Amino acid sequence: MTEQGILLQGLVSKWTQDIIIEYQQNFPDAKIIFSTWIGQNVKNLSCDIVETEMPNPTSPHSSTINHQIIGAREGLKKLNCDVILKSKSDLFIHNDKIFELFNESCSPEKIMIPTEGFDLSNQPYYVSDICQIGKSKILKDFWNQMPLYDGSYSTSNEQYLSKN
Repeated sequence: MTEQGILLQGLVSKWTQDIIIEYQQNFPDAKIIFSTWIGQNVKNLSCDIVETEMPNPTSPHSSTINHQIIGAREGLKKLNCDVILKSKSDLFIHNDKIFELFNESCSPEKIMIPTEGFDLSNQPYYVSDICQIGKSKILKDFWNQMPLYDGSYSTSNEQYLSKN
């Protein structure tokens, strides 16, 4: 089992390859997976790719919640690592000590969700998918047990993840 894994999940952007290269430089022993949708241009990406059918839109309230859930589930299936960093595909996590921070400051039974510099909108509970770090089993349990959103009520992605 590889000690560190990185799951990037989302759409391919103009800086996706740069993000992958930085992760490869900062974490040369980490297994890197990019989880995206069928039809995205992944031909120049230098890591393992998971392509999944895009979920159907929800109604009457449209959301990307199911994109996050399904993309995370499918990517996590391919990572056999002790600790996994899951991040959106359009964000850099520049801190090359982030796995050390997790090991030193977070219970292995919890998911570390860094919030410094992000607007939490004064929510009492807030689960973001911007960056999550946790033991493989804990992250897989979190995402695999998350029910898909049916679109029947208005909610933010963060509120939905927190509630469920």
